[in-house]
Amino acid sequence: MEICGAILDVITRLWDCTSNRIDYIHNLENNLTSLKNARDQLGSIYKDVNAEIEFAEQHQHLGRTNEVSNWLTNVNAKEKEIGRILQDGEQAIHVRCLGNCCPKRYSRTTYKLAKSLPSRILEVKSLIDRKNEFNIVAHYLPQQHSLAEELPLGMTVGLESSFDQLRSCFEDDSVGIIGLYGMGGVGKTTLLNKFNNDFLAMNNHDFDVVIWAKVSQEADVDKLQEDIWTHLHPIDDNWRGKDFHQRAVPLFNTMKRKKFVLLLDDVWKRLDLLKLGVPLSDGHRRRRHNGSKVIFTTRSEEVCGSMGAHRLIKVQCLTTEEAFKLFQEKVGEDTLNSHPSIPHLAEEVAEECKGLPLALITVGRAMANKRNPKLWKRAIKNLKSYPSKDHNIRMDELIELWIGEGFLDEFGDTYEARYEGEGIINDLKLACLLENGDTTEDCVKMHDAIRDMSLWVACEYGSSNKFVVFDEVFNLSKWKEAERISLWNSSDWHWRLNYLYEQPFSHGVLTMIVRDAMLQKFSDGFFRIGQVIKVLDLSHNSKLMELPAGIGELVELQYLNLSDTGIKTLPDELQKLKSLRCLLLNSTHSLIIPRMVLSNLLSLQLFSRLDSESIGESPDKSDRSLVLQELEYLEHLSDLSIGLSSVENLQILLASAKLLRCINPSLNSFFLRNSGFEMACSIS
Repeated sequence: MEICGAILDVITRLWDCTSNRIDYIHNLENNLTSLKNARDQLGSIYKDVNAEIEFAEQHQHLGRTNEVSNWLTNVNAKEKEIGRILQDGEQAIHVRCLGNCCPKRYSRTTYKLAKSLPSRILEVKSLIDRKNEFNIVAHYLPQQHSLAEELPLGMTVGLESSFDQLRSCFEDDSVGIIGLYGMGGVGKTTLLNKFNNDFLAMNNHDFDVVIWAKVSQEADVDKLQEDIWTHLHPIDDNWRGKDFHQRAVPLFNTMKRKKFVLLLDDVWKRLDLLKLGVPLSDGHRRRRHNGSKVIFTTRSEEVCGSMGAHRLIKVQCLTTEEAFKLFQEKVGEDTLNSHPSIPHLAEEVAEECKGLPLALITVGRAMANKRNPKLWKRAIKNLKSYPSKDHNIRMDELIELWIGEGFLDEFGDTYEARYEGEGIINDLKLACLLENGDTTEDCVKMHDAIRDMSLWVACEYGSSNKFVVFDEVFNLSKWKEAERISLWNSSDWHWRLNYLYEQPFSHGVLTMIVRDAMLQKFSDGFFRIGQVIKVLDLSHNSKLMELPAGIGELVELQYLNLSDTGIKTLPDELQKLKSLRCLLLNSTHSLIIPRMVLSNLLSLQLFSRLDSESIGESPDKSDRSLVLQELEYLEHLSDLSIGLSSVENLQILLASAKLLRCINPSLNSFFLRNSGFEMACSIS
């Protein structure tokens, strides 16, 4: 019995072994199919994870986590191993000669293969399960490159105050967008470059990248996107093939994951940063997106507002000391010390640059090798050819000149033109091309350097003599070519323009301004060759008692200003000026206006005579209402500023609906003077 039991035990064991072996072999094909399916599923997951990582690395400057990196390595190795197993399994099935229940013809190798399949399937499924445990596949890498690219930077004289303001704004957590504005050449770009370079020396910040981009007047938004993108990753073919809107999406998604500083230089008009692909701060809560900052330079204060700047910093011209320091740097000590008189001459040259860094640098470089004092004196003379005259200009007078020039012809009447003119002046002030006057809010002035530049541009970059200004009044060659002549303000002249003789000026002169020039008399034939003149301003010449003969020949004249002159009477021939649109006679206390002069000015739109004593008087003084009656019948009159000398004339004015409509609303009143008393009567 013991022998039988032993034999039965051996048989049982052999059967179990054979049975297990038969099961492995029997399930070989099914297990191979399951393993292949699991392998394919893992491969798909591997591709998805790898694509996600590649995007993060290429587009977001992120790096794969150690966990994911290890998983990818294991998956790659496992796929190679499974590939070999599947290949061996296919071969084993191919050589099968018996039914699935017969293991006789299978080799020991095939058995081992079949036996390993269940565990390999579990290993693949384990890798699939591990992927679901990932929280992230990539994270930010430690900074491996310079935060900012160093930009060329010269001497930064006089920028300390502006730089301190900029740094203070930058460190304010509530400020996300900063606008630097000021006139051209004042040093805005230099300030921005200095701020950029200072990041190279800063260690107490957590910004990921500093991006510097040039915008310019004709903003190329595609190039701007590309410049920004270049700072974030190497440009690839897919990026190049996309249009502006398609580029904005990856740019936005990349930048929103970074804490960036975007420096934009020379912005001329509003840039829609969001459309560009740049994440913006919350405009209502002043909460910055991800702590990022945008700093830009512009000539226009208005652009700062339209760009949503939280802080505005105006970059000012240099002081006298700062200006000369910068000028010395550009000229060089060798030149300055080459002759005893040059240092003093250099101070004069620097002073003529009016504290504008660009002018100081340009002129300084030009004078760097000039060691002859005569050359320095010549430079001073040239710089003074457009002398310093940043005096106050009344805005209403400036707009009236524009109306006379025809610059505002597109507007229906003078009120609309005045409104548009005020808008233009405001735009020029915001662009730092005009400044507020020194006396009242009604005045503006122009920086000397801007004035010189404007004259230079208006004369086609110095190639023509289209303008004559008062220091060139005796330069006859310029009169022959001039289109516009301005002899304005002689209070500091070393000579006086007592008598303006017949100059050989161009037949094409359009504008002549002889204002506050101590003028007393014209030669009789002065206007005989000036028949195309459109603007004539003779105001503020108190000793000018009469107009020259020939004034009626200016048939194209549209603007005539005789305010604050000593003229006693308007010549009858003035009625020939059928094109005259603006006639200004303010503060002409003794002026007599003959009959039929005003009524024949058929194009007259603007008439102004304020601060006067004898308006309404005809030569025989018999009809003080004559002027008002003649004005009433002027079809195109739309802008009237008038002072009255009697209650009777006031009654005439109030009885005329036409004249009341023409009263200049900016005055909001007209004045009544009689027997030493004054009344202001509001028009509502």
